[in-house]
Amino acid sequence: MKKPILPTEILIALHPSLYLWGWLGFFSMLVVGVLAYCLPWPIAFAAILLYAIYLLWQYTQLVATRHEHSIRTLRVDVYGQLSVVDGLGRRWFAEVLPDTVVHRYGLLIHLHYLDEATADEQGVKESADRKTNSLMSRWLRPTRLLILPDHADAESLRALRVWLRWGLHY
Repeated sequence: MKKPILPTEILIALHPSLYLWGWLGFFSMLVVGVLAYCLPWPIAFAAILLYAIYLLWQYTQLVATRHEHSIRTLRVDVYGQLSVVDGLGRRWFAEVLPDTVVHRYGLLIHLHYLDEATADEQGVKESADRKTNSLMSRWLRPTRLLILPDHADAESLRALRVWLRWGLHY
């Protein structure tokens, strides 16, 4: 039987970050302006089209967007098992990889999703639906989560930072 490593579970309901959307809009205008000014029109049009495709893919990877695969909730139970819930309400169990960056002004969490066999092996009772584990679904799931201070309340982010920094080693 596993021993609890946390006194209570950490539950973070994420919402969109105004900092991130502001910087993304500013940087996108800058990139499009530079491409349109410095390149001939046919090449600039192709480069801007490629940049737009990249931005659409990046939109699917950001937390708390309206995209169905976007992560909306993070939960760490008392045993230290991390799970995320996407826009469709599916719960995915994940482990945090060592290249995760924990900083006062933001978190960059690198995730590895557990398949059903690994989740059962680690004692996780719930797992994601088998029907939704298609190749496209696995490709669209974000593996790196950028969480800024305005994505959630300060107390839950502080608890997550403490768990990522010290509680993850148990």
